[in-house]
Amino acid sequence: MNNKVKILFSIEEAFSAIVANKLRSLLTATGIVFGVASVISMIAISRGSQKEILDQISKIGAKNIIIEQSATEQEINSTDALRLNDINTLKNIVSSIQYISPYTGTAAQIQLQNKNREIMLAGVNNDFFKIFNIEIIEGSGFNSIQTENYMPVCIINEELKRKLNFNKDTGQYLKVENIWLKITGIYKSREQTKKTDIELNFLNNSNTIYTTHNNLKYRFGQHKDKYKAKQNKLYLLNKNNIDRIVLQVNSIDNLIPSGRLIKKVLERRHPENENLHV
Repeated sequence: MNNKVKILFSIEEAFSAIVANKLRSLLTATGIVFGVASVISMIAISRGSQKEILDQISKIGAKNIIIEQSATEQEINSTDALRLNDINTLKNIVSSIQYISPYTGTAAQIQLQNKNREIMLAGVNNDFFKIFNIEIIEGSGFNSIQTENYMPVCIINEELKRKLNFNKDTGQYLKVENIWLKITGIYKSREQTKKTDIELNFLNNSNTIYTTHNNLKYRFGQHKDKYKAKQNKLYLLNKNNIDRIVLQVNSIDNLIPSGRLIKKVLERRHPENENLHV
């Protein structure tokens, strides 16, 4: 019996077995179909989750390091909190730092469509926008004159601009609490997702207005009684204290060694602060 005859004989036997056991064959085929479908679905879900996680990492930045304090302001001795001069120290010691910015945020209110709306007012510098890929689509970031002279300026997102019905992109004024801030830039809004654990709330820019860190401390720190009663914000009472330091290193290969060095530097500078996380 040659090979061709053997193959034909085997096919005939298999077909006969299928016909003789129709129910079993149907169940087997159904099992294979559902099994393959399940595997395909799991791969699709896995790839979808992976894409979402990668998207989040892209927003946060693969080369970024965030230094923050897990404790509340009341639990941290204000003299041992993160401070502005920590930024200069880190820049001088850690050569791999490409961009670095302070971040201090406080809740504030604006008037929108005849209603008070709570927003996040964040004090940063221009590096912050580079670190987190926040695109300024109209106007510009903060210049040195605005920063050094504590000028009342701000950058808002395009969604807020639309809701305010402003007829110009920049140059108009927005009242935040009782202080008028000049809009110098508009940044592009981006979608935020809450489906992954790596999302950081302070990066949710849907209701964030950015100003210079100096302006935040100088003008909004003057409302000491109001803010202290509302939020117990020790950081607003001390112009040098900051909530976070955010930075980006020049290479992903330098991420881990830079993080270790940063942690050592900050532990030496703040030996009493056990709540720092790098």
